[in-house]
Amino acid sequence: MAYFLKKTHRNGRAYLSIVESYYSPQKRCGAHRTFKSLASVESWKAKGIDDPIAHFQKEVNALNDEISNSQALKISESSPELYLGYFPFVSLLNKMNIKKFVDYFNISNSFEFDLYELLSSLIFARLVNPCSKYRTFHEVLNHKFCDNVNCRLIYTDLSRPFIFNRRLFATC
Repeated sequence: MAYFLKKTHRNGRAYLSIVESYYSPQKRCGAHRTFKSLASVESWKAKGIDDPIAHFQKEVNALNDEISNSQALKISESSPELYLGYFPFVSLLNKMNIKKFVDYFNISNSFEFDLYELLSSLIFARLVNPCSKYRTFHEVLNHKFCDNVNCRLIYTDLSRPFIFNRRLFATC
């Protein structure tokens, strides 16, 4: 899809219009439709625009630039530089072999979920997007562990280090 400035000569006057070209699946070929119908060149000169063709060509170029920017492939809306803090901490946790110690705690308390995954996900979510526990739960984690987790139980359980309530993930 692209826009161009169409100049039509009728009755001794030059008329301008901004036309959109697009692919028509019914015709199986390219087609055109008028995006914006402009008046004649003479009427724009009477309104005070010295060169209406150049003026509207700039508008067409701006429309085409807007389309090309919107069609650019984007992985996400946020900048990838925001997530650079994630990788050093992943390698740090792996290097320190913290999973082994958290698993010992998990075995002795027999949690129904992976405690290391929960803690590391919460840590990484806070590193990537520092926000409140509420926003971390609702926006960043997106219910990674289960859909029926109560946010109030996360508040109470995370306020006490390593004392997790079994009711928290009992509905998973």
